[in-house]
Amino acid sequence: MSSPRHNAETSAMKWQANGELTGVDLQSLLSRLNKVETEERARELEWLSRHDAV
Repeated sequence: MSSPRHNAETSAMKWQANGELTGVDLQSLLSRLNKVETEERARELEWLSRHDAV
């Protein structure tokens, strides 16, 4: 089940008549996805650094 925050963010996005996100919302979505990917990479690198030291 989705969190309330996720629903609020999704419902706040503006969709064009052709089914695409508006430019601002598309950029916002891409920025959030990039942040998640960056955080995931940082966690993976941290995990690898701890296990390489063992």
